[in-house]
Amino acid sequence: MKIKNLFLILSLILNQMALAQSAMKEKEATSYLKKVMPDIKKIFFQGKKPVSGFGLEISPNVHIINSKQVNAEQWVRPEKKGIMRNGVSVTNGLLKIRNKDTIKFALLHEMGHLLTLQFISKFKLKLTAVQLEIIADLSSIFLMKKTGISWSRAKKAISEWKRSQIFDNTWSGPHPPGGDRVKIINKFISLMKQKENFEKVTKTLMKKTRNYREKSRLPKL
Repeated sequence: MKIKNLFLILSLILNQMALAQSAMKEKEATSYLKKVMPDIKKIFFQGKKPVSGFGLEISPNVHIINSKQVNAEQWVRPEKKGIMRNGVSVTNGLLKIRNKDTIKFALLHEMGHLLTLQFISKFKLKLTAVQLEIIADLSSIFLMKKTGISWSRAKKAISEWKRSQIFDNTWSGPHPPGGDRVKIINKFISLMKQKENFEKVTKTLMKKTRNYREKSRLPKL
């Protein structure tokens, strides 16, 4: 075997080992969501029981999907005796992203979707499907900060979106292109550094993106 080929094989093996070591496990993902639940309850529900748009108490349940794709989504399913459960489903592919802050962003983005009705009533705005995706991004970054992740770390987590594949290059349904999502999040962080008020900053960005529709260009922020 040629030395060049041997080096290539060793490089691939080491890369796979690094991925395995840095992957977040289901237990760690659940633990992180449990950590953020007190902030969700305090900030968005005035200390009351956090309830999702499905009328269920929001829970930090994580369900693993056996897939190499990078994806996450909220889920609701029936359990024993007719009891319904909800939480976040994530793929193995997502949990193997090297930067764990990126994984945390994806987890909290889906938790943000479970807060949808709360956002609508709290901000008293008519929100488009695109804006609901934007709010899920913003709430994710905001909650990351609440759990001790600095703004700079949060920005780094999303800036690597092309490598991590957490965003698409182009429009995907109501999901804006990755480049646009990064610009909106960076603007949010910039405004938060000035005002430190999630509600005011989010309202400001919702007004600026009210005409931002699928396939359209991002307006000036």
